[in-house]
Amino acid sequence: MRRAGPGLPGDTGAPWLQPLGLAHALLETAHHALATAADPADRASVADAVARTRLDTIAGTLDWTTGPAPNIALLPLAGGQWQPAPDGPRLTVVINTDQPEVPLTGDPTPAG
Repeated sequence: MRRAGPGLPGDTGAPWLQPLGLAHALLETAHHALATAADPADRASVADAVARTRLDTIAGTLDWTTGPAPNIALLPLAGGQWQPAPDGPRLTVVINTDQPEVPLTGDPTPAG
């Protein structure tokens, strides 16, 4: 994963935000629900659209149809760990047991 830094496109001088992908997935889900609802101005219609949603998002596939309870989607996760790097801390993917399609980018290291 690239960090923001001098000379990178869109550089703000600030480090990137790790929850950004999750926020984007939420917007993808909202867009899908509003686009597929029978009446996007009706709350019940939008709630019904969400309940029928199975959507591939930037954060992975979110399936609101299978539970573990109604209207809940489980988020596919991989394990990350901040590790030192020459240009500052770097978030590395160290565990992908539940998401083998996500490449590992480092080995787990003990805290300390």
